Amino acid sequence: MISYVFQFYNLNYSVINFQIERTPLMIDRNTKFINRFIIVLSVIIFIEVLNFIVNLYVSINDIDGYTVVDIISIIKFIGLVTLFISLLWWKKDKTNNLLKYQVVVHTKYVFVISIFYYLTLYLYKYSIILNVLDILKNKMIEGNPALLLSFAKYSYTTLNYVQGVYQNFNSEAILTIELLFILWNLRNFLTLKTVKEETVKYDSFLYTNYLKYFSLALILFSFLSINLFEYVFDLINAIMFLVSFFLFSIQLPLYHFLRRLSNLENDKITKNEFMSLHKLSLFLSLISMIGFIIYFGILIYALSNGINSYRLVSTFISIILSFIIFKRILYTMKLTNK
Repeated sequence: MISYVFQFYNLNYSVINFQIERTPLMIDRNTKFINRFIIVLSVIIFIEVLNFIVNLYVSINDIDGYTVVDIISIIKFIGLVTLFISLLWWKKDKTNNLLKYQVVVHTKYVFVISIFYYLTLYLYKYSIILNVLDILKNKMIEGNPALLLSFAKYSYTTLNYVQGVYQNFNSEAILTIELLFILWNLRNFLTLKTVKEETVKYDSFLYTNYLKYFSLALILFSFLSINLFEYVFDLINAIMFLVSFFLFSIQLPLYHFLRRLSNLENDKITKNEFMSLHKLSLFLSLISMIGFIIYFGILIYALSNGINSYRLVSTFISIILSFIIFKRILYTMKLTNK
């Protein structure tokens, strides 16, 4: 079945109930804005790499385990790199068409993840500062004097971590500048010039409107698969959080693409848009299906090590939902090729 995923890139698709109109959809290659945005993304990615190096080799962090901030930064980095690669690939490969709606959704994804990362970092620092204040008041000032040295050491290393965050490339000042640049470029994308294309009319049975409801259910169950009650994880729980949160995050663009296909059922649509939306939905549903299978295996491994989790049920349902979406989109693309 998965072999079909790699075949649709070279297919010549037939037109069903062909009718002509002119409408702008694909990004115009004459625009110079993409070059500037690629440069901005490359700078942000470079800053993210520097931040990773600083956290790994320079900053002093005695906090045991992996923090939620570290994990979400990886997902943010994945979003930035994939957006950068898609734009750079479009710029280098003249035969590759890039859907304006696709770039807008991808940029919104990066923007939302960046905001979530910003808020998570703020809340995490606030929580550990409150923890230090509680130690200073209840365990050092009013507590046992014999424990002053150990509590003082813990408080110092914790506050030293907060100070390191403010001083490195992960500070709120740098993150705010990144968000402003991404927001500005998102605004420019919304007014970007596009190429006019001929539109066609596809039969309604090719749209499969119920998939958007399956996608909504997938958003819910993938969210229930996330462990949201901890700030610091050991290795196995950090991997579980990384996989589950990443899978939840990509359900949002998948729903966007499926909803747009559903809304265009009674309208004319260009062949490029029709096929691009199906390709993107197929790709995201394939990643979701494989990812949830891997996550289910990790949960089974955690269960064998004494870590009980209700997320086995929600993950199993997510596997079924992602498989249904993948199979139906693949079937639709095969019908379109006939």
